Order: sequence, then structure tokens, then C-alpha cells
Amino acid sequence: MAEKSSSIVVGTQQSPIDIRHADTLFVPELAGSLDIKYLSATAVGYVDPSSHNFLLRDNQHLMLSFRGISYELKKIHFHKVCEHTINGKAPTHHEMHLVHQRTDSTDYCAIAVFFDVSRTAKHRPSLYRWSQTAGGIGADKKTRVVKGVAECVEPEWFEIELADILPSLSSEWYHYQGSLTTHPFSEDVAWIIDRSATTVKQLDIDELAKAEQDRRVGSPMPLNRRFVLRNTGAKTGRKK
Repeated sequence: MAEKSSSIVVGTQQSPIDIRHADTLFVPELAGSLDIKYLSATAVGYVDPSSHNFLLRDNQHLMLSFRGISYELKKIHFHKVCEHTINGKAPTHHEMHLVHQRTDSTDYCAIAVFFDVSRTAKHRPSLYRWSQTAGGIGADKKTRVVKGVAECVEPEWFEIELADILPSLSSEWYHYQGSLTTHPFSEDVAWIIDRSATTVKQLDIDELAKAEQDRRVGSPMPLNRRFVLRNTGAKTGRKK
């Protein structure tokens, strides 16, 4: 879930994980527990030159509510290779994380959505703009390198339509408690994993994918004593 890191991973609730659908628990109380309030909103932010994250400007109050707790959207980032797997396989080509912070603490809620490349996909202008900006970072001399890490001297603020970046989540998703997938690997993240995938044109993500080619990709971590929950019933899987 962020920048490259060589830190040693410790802990018992680490992310990402492999989700085995047959072992998930159906929890009826999760129905209606996720309310994303910004799906039709416009976000203002800039692309961080080190992580290529889209970092949102403060105080935009782009909120979601999950299980009665409010979180604010802070950043969005793209993985060229999926981190989470389902039944032992990467479900799609790419994975995107929307990272939210709890309004009354430092805990997080992260939503993972999956993207497949398709020639018939519709053009996503906001995703294309993010991709082109990530691909061109440094060329305009608006960055500097401090101790080997690129920093913005003058952020290039721009708008993205969140409906373009984040298609409406499906009505089916998984939930588990996990961690950040880079330093400090803190185990304070409520993960929501969308069970569907949306399609994108290769052109819209080309530069972003190139920029992300060296990003650390987390390997599935042991589930240990955790449970993976889901919000809808199915013929397979267990019911709580």
C-alpha cells in the first residue's frame, strides 16, 4: 500500500492476504455498513514524485462511513501487479488502493479495487491525466531529491473525477483487518476488497504502469487467527 521498502515485516495481522472464498464468513450485519459519500465528487491533489500516489489536498472532507465509523480519503495509489489474491490467483491485471484515515484516530480504512485492461473499455480522462502526470514527473524541475527520495518543490495541483477513478463498487465485497503493506507495516487497517473488476484502456494507464514497475509488491501473508468476512451470501463459504 505505498512506497518501496526493504523493512522486515513483523506482526500477526499483515497484508496483503490470499482470500479463500470457501473459508470466508457471511455476516448479514455487514449489509448497508459501507457508505461512500464521494463517488460523484471531484478531488484536488497532486502526484507525489516518490510514490506516484495521488495525494489529496487537506480539508476536502471526502468521506466514507464503515460500520458506523467515519474516514476521510487521503490518497490513492496504483499497483501494476495485484497484491491481494483470491483463491490463490491474482484476480486481474492491476489493483488500486484508496486509503482513508479515521477522523478521530490514526487508524485507516483501505478499499482495494481491481482493473482489467480491455480494448472495449471506455476512456477514463482522470485516470489518463494521473498517468501522464506520473510519467512526466521531474521533467519540469518541480522536484528535488533529498537523501535519495524525490520531493515536490511546487506541487502540480489538478482535479480528478472520482467516478472516473473509482467506478461504483459492486454490491459484493470482502472485509478483513490487516496492515499497511510498506513501512511501518502498522496493523491498523480495515480492508475492503471489491469482488468485481472494472475495465480500463491500456492508453489510460501506460505511464502510471511504467512508473510503478519498481514498486514493492507485497506477498500474501499468513492469515493466522483472522477471519475474512463478506457482505453477501453465496452457495459456498460459511455463515456466521
